[in-house]
Amino acid sequence: TSSFEELETVYEEVVDSVEKGPLAERLYLALARLQDERLDEPEEAEASLRKVLEFDPANRAALEMLAAMFSRRGQDNEYVVSLEQKLEAAASIEERKAILREIAHTHEVRLQNPDDAAGAYLRALELEPDRDTFRLLADLYRRERKHREAAETLIRARDFESQPQVRSKLQHEVAELYEREINDDEAAVAGYQLALEFDPENRDALGSLERLYTKLDRPAELLGVYDAQLRLADARERVKILFKTGNIWEDKLQNLENADACLEAVLAVDPSNLQAIKGLERLRRLDAEAKRPAPSRWEDLLRAYERHLALQPEVREQVELLVAMGEVQYKELKKIDRAAQTFHRALDLDPRARAAMHELGLLYERSGNWPFALDMLEREAQLLGASREAVELFHRIGKINEEMLLDASAAKSAFLKALQIDEGYLPSLRALKGMYEAERDWDRYLEVLVQEANNTVDVEDRALAFLDVARFYLDSREDAENAARYFEEVLKLTPDSLDAARPLADLYIAQERWDRAEAMLDIVAGRLSEGAARDPQAGAELCRQLYRVGYVCEKMKKTERALGAYERAYKLDSTYLPSAEGYANLLVASGRSADALSVFQAILIHHREDLTDLEVVEYYWQTGDLYRKLGQAERAQKEFAKALAIDAGHEPSLRAQVELCEELGDWPAVLEHRTRLADLVEEEACFELQVAIGRVAKEHLGDPWRAIEAYGEALRVRADAPEVLEALFALYRETRQGQKAVEILERLIALTDAAQEPARARKLWLNLGELQRDELKDVPKAAEAFNRALDVDYRFIQAFGALEAMLGASRQWELLEQNYHRMIQRLPKSPETHVARMTLFKALGEYYENVKKDKEATRQVYQVVAKGLPEDAAVLEKYAELVSEQPGGEKEAIEAWRKALPLTAAPQKVVSQLARLLAMAKDYDGAFVAAQVAAHLVGEVGAEEREILSKLTRHARLREQASRALTNRMWTELLFHPKVRGPMGEILALVYDKLGAQYARRHSALAIDARGDRIDPASQEFAIGAFRHVRQILDLEPVELFSPFLVATRDRLKSRGQAGAAHPDKDLLVELAHVHPVALKAGGRLFSETE
Repeated sequence: TSSFEELETVYEEVVDSVEKGPLAERLYLALARLQDERLDEPEEAEASLRKVLEFDPANRAALEMLAAMFSRRGQDNEYVVSLEQKLEAAASIEERKAILREIAHTHEVRLQNPDDAAGAYLRALELEPDRDTFRLLADLYRRERKHREAAETLIRARDFESQPQVRSKLQHEVAELYEREINDDEAAVAGYQLALEFDPENRDALGSLERLYTKLDRPAELLGVYDAQLRLADARERVKILFKTGNIWEDKLQNLENADACLEAVLAVDPSNLQAIKGLERLRRLDAEAKRPAPSRWEDLLRAYERHLALQPEVREQVELLVAMGEVQYKELKKIDRAAQTFHRALDLDPRARAAMHELGLLYERSGNWPFALDMLEREAQLLGASREAVELFHRIGKINEEMLLDASAAKSAFLKALQIDEGYLPSLRALKGMYEAERDWDRYLEVLVQEANNTVDVEDRALAFLDVARFYLDSREDAENAARYFEEVLKLTPDSLDAARPLADLYIAQERWDRAEAMLDIVAGRLSEGAARDPQAGAELCRQLYRVGYVCEKMKKTERALGAYERAYKLDSTYLPSAEGYANLLVASGRSADALSVFQAILIHHREDLTDLEVVEYYWQTGDLYRKLGQAERAQKEFAKALAIDAGHEPSLRAQVELCEELGDWPAVLEHRTRLADLVEEEACFELQVAIGRVAKEHLGDPWRAIEAYGEALRVRADAPEVLEALFALYRETRQGQKAVEILERLIALTDAAQEPARARKLWLNLGELQRDELKDVPKAAEAFNRALDVDYRFIQAFGALEAMLGASRQWELLEQNYHRMIQRLPKSPETHVARMTLFKALGEYYENVKKDKEATRQVYQVVAKGLPEDAAVLEKYAELVSEQPGGEKEAIEAWRKALPLTAAPQKVVSQLARLLAMAKDYDGAFVAAQVAAHLVGEVGAEEREILSKLTRHARLREQASRALTNRMWTELLFHPKVRGPMGEILALVYDKLGAQYARRHSALAIDARGDRIDPASQEFAIGAFRHVRQILDLEPVELFSPFLVATRDRLKSRGQAGAAHPDKDLLVELAHVHPVALKAGGRLFSETE
């Protein structure tokens, strides 16, 4: 590299010393080549080349080198500029055109600038048009999808050319642009036609015109194209073109004769062309059918078939052709003999040719040749086997035998063969149905009838078939179940069928299938409604059916719908009695009394002569009841009176009169009507009426004797009616018929099951006792009744109270004592009855003490009560007093008083008795303690206590000082409450130890400062010293003492301040503080001596 750089320096020094001229040009060119290729210095190389061009702008070598350098280095814009410079220096047109084509290529490919590329091509064409430049420019426009510019360029190229074939080809390209890119079919057509003017044998133009005329559906012009193609085509191509021409004549222009001529032309070229022959067959058949009868055209068709047969196709095809020929001869030309011969020719070729058989069968059948027709039909049917066609053939055989040969047996056999193949073939089924009906073979008739219905496809026909089945079952077989089933099938197919719904409604109503009956009647009513306005008879039938709708809905508890149906029926015909009755009755049930009254009155107006007396009575009763509901009592009574005038024993009217008189307060009339009713009704109803009569007589008429009579009648009907007996009992007591009252009560007691109705039984016994006591003055029987009440329920205190009061009042002490013992024995020994038993013992004790004056019996009873009620202070004190009075009972009395002490409301009395009894027993310690308690705890000292204290105090002082602390055992035995001794206390101690902190209160909640209010046990206050001593003796070392009062007092004394407001704890002695661990809080009373 350094050598090339040195060489560059040498070139530069040399060229600078050389004058402008050829040598300088060569040096600059060499220098530029060195800088470009060896040193990769394109700027310096360009500068060197520019030096050359300064003194020789047309220097070919410099321009070539500059362009090559720009092209190689991808400097496309500079490359184009250098090409333009080369263009200016070019000497010939060809060279300039080549440069312009390169400029165009660079613009298009490298600069992506198609417009400038097109401009370069146009500049080249301006210099001199040529075929290549035209092609390049046209291709550029195509690539840029500028199709019109491309077409114009190709037109210029066409005009530039002189040879017709070349010009035609270019014109074809122009037309293709208009067809495929510009989508201008008409311009394309004109272009292709112009191409043909330049060269009439241009096959591409003809092919394009064929395509366009086909697309534009211009068959006439297309035929012209095909004519031109025919002139150019060989034999094979002519055949194809002729086929196309024939298709146009047939399909587009509907000219079958010209199409026929085209196919004939094909056969002229290729006599064995099968497609043409088949085409001729088809065309001639169409033409012959269009011009029927036209025998000549049918003959032409036969000749075409003959030409086809002449080609010796397969046997199957020959048979088909012969059958077709035979059909033409028979059906179109009416040449039966020729047709038969032709069909036989087909059978000669193929004895199993079904088509020939079929046509021969039809031919013989239509010509009345029945044996030959049957032969052909049977052969064809055997050939077809179990197929649909065979079914139809057997049916035709059956019809020939039935209608033409009158052979019923053969006909049925043929029909059955058809049904063996297809059991649902309706024509055969219907034919068999008719034959069975004619023979009155009803079982087979029904079988075929059902089979026909099941296989009918058309919905309406199927529904009619099922309708026939249902009617047959209903009318001929009287089989309601199957009839209903097939009527339902009809409704599945035609849901609004009146013919099915009407009989189904009758069937379902008879079967009380109300829901289905309602559905059927809806259909019937709906269909009848359509014609009711036009046909009065239909209106009458609609009224009847609407009544039935209402009736059915009423059975189904569809009150609103039933009412609507009755109302519609009534509006259609208000004189139709059933609908009017139903409407009226439902109006009554619906509470529409005024409307119901109107309908009932209309019934009475229109139908009075047609109604029986019983029906008239019922209507009068109904109208009376409606007047009553409308608040027209007077008119109601008149209607009821009309009913009773016709039928004096009409129970509903009598009951209505009773109710109406009760509402009006006419109690004598009530009694009269009820009495009439009682004579009419059965025993049970009579019983109720007599009870009601008794109630009216007692409560409203104040007639106990009439009431007793009525209740007596009731008892004759039902001797064990409790409510009647109770009413009679009350009446007998009211009328002071004691003996009868007792009898009634005894009957009531006999009817009462004490185990099932203890409350009623005890009440009855109590009433009996009271009756014996008050009315009959029979104390023993009364006592027995009260005891029977207690036997039923020992908890019935009212009975025992009555018994106790009665015996006490009558001074029957022995009987009273017996009943006390009886009652005690009656009570079970259970926790629930314990208190009651003890109460009875107390009552017994009071009886022994106050009535019998039996001290020993009294003491024994209270001993039992004291054991039974260990927490009843009064009982314990009473027992202690009784024992104290007994000589030698001091010890037992002391024990009793000690038990009473924790419970008593008079501790002074108890302590005094203890002190007295302990002194009598010479238990001086106990007596002294009791006296101390009376003096210091109770605060009330009697003379005996003062005497004890005065005598024993001097002996007690010697032993005031405690010698040792309490032990746990002593705490448990002496200080613990009895309820916390044992496991419960231990459990609570464990709970406190483990969970005490969870339930403890904060010190602040108790108005305690946990630090400031804590009292040091070593403090010198007297009370604190006493606290230390007590805590030591009671073994309470862990317990802390807090005293906000003492702390406040110390602070006040230190500051020598005057006393302020009273401290909240001034009156507090000591209380337990529920903190954790538990502590004590001391108040002003503890420190009263220091204060």
